[in-house]
Amino acid sequence: MNAQQALKSVTDDGLLLEFVKLELQTPDLVYAAVSQNGHAICYVKPELKTKELWLKAVSENGYTVQYLVKNTFEQDDVHDICLAAVSTNGYAIHYVWPELKTSSICCAAVS
Repeated sequence: MNAQQALKSVTDDGLLLEFVKLELQTPDLVYAAVSQNGHAICYVKPELKTKELWLKAVSENGYTVQYLVKNTFEQDDVHDICLAAVSTNGYAIHYVWPELKTSSICCAAVS
């Protein structure tokens, strides 16, 4: 599979990123995969998992916040990602760490 085929594949089904060689992963390719299916964030190589990519993943599917690893980002960035997740799907609050369940996150989850 070449880069063009990989992009076409993940644009059609983001979860196919699992089968794309790591050396073919680029910011554009993983963004296309995550845009199609937020759960594709699981298959993104660590150095490409930016705050912006996480925001895209949780805005596509709030439950993807469950894959966020502690100490990956600054506390403010993690808060923003969790806030976006619960704004997309209030039930995603189940995957937000207790110390991050601030009033703004809880209010976003129930609104």
